[in-house]
Amino acid sequence: MEKIFTSLDEFMAEAKKTGIEKLVFAEVNEKRAIQKDSGTVGVVHYVVVEVIGYKKPVIYKYCIDGSGLDAEGTDGLYNKIIANGFDVTRKSRNIT
Repeated sequence: MEKIFTSLDEFMAEAKKTGIEKLVFAEVNEKRAIQKDSGTVGVVHYVVVEVIGYKKPVIYKYCIDGSGLDAEGTDGLYNKIIANGFDVTRKSRNIT
């Protein structure tokens, strides 16, 4: 079972309420080639972050893409979670 949140604050409140102390901060932050038109390829900056917690039998997840991040980017989001008292493991999901 998976519970997905659209707000980081709601995610952290639920994690604290259920007793989750350890989270995974999984991020993709790289340039990727995508097909623009037939026969045309362009390079885009691809950023996606998933914050994941687990408490039997539920996986708690918050996802955000690059357009939803503030000026501090992924580091600002990571620091906000740390500041709220969670033990966070940071993982890269870059493919390059």
